[in-house]
Amino acid sequence: MGLGRQWAAVTLAAAVATSGCATSLSEAGARVQIVGPDQVADYQYVGQVMGSSIQAGVARNQGYMNAVNELLEQAAAMGATHVVLTFNPGPAYWTWSQTVRGEAFRPR
Repeated sequence: MGLGRQWAAVTLAAAVATSGCATSLSEAGARVQIVGPDQVADYQYVGQVMGSSIQAGVARNQGYMNAVNELLEQAAAMGATHVVLTFNPGPAYWTWSQTVRGEAFRPR
């Protein structure tokens, strides 16, 4: 998936999150930003993060947002402030689960 499609998926995810359909983020999780790789060039790598949800099919958007929220919560728990998505297929209908992966970073 190209970077443009990833950003479109993230934008869709943000829209769904603000509609109250997905699990809510903690204050710390809400502060973590999803960014492109160039924006964390001078940041310290913290580790890999992953979020998943079994909601798919007609609930795919909610499942996708739950996966993104889980990823952001993991990053926050590691002390990260930013995440670069490394696997972001977007909401999928014909699947058993929604999965998102990324790399977490924080300022040096």
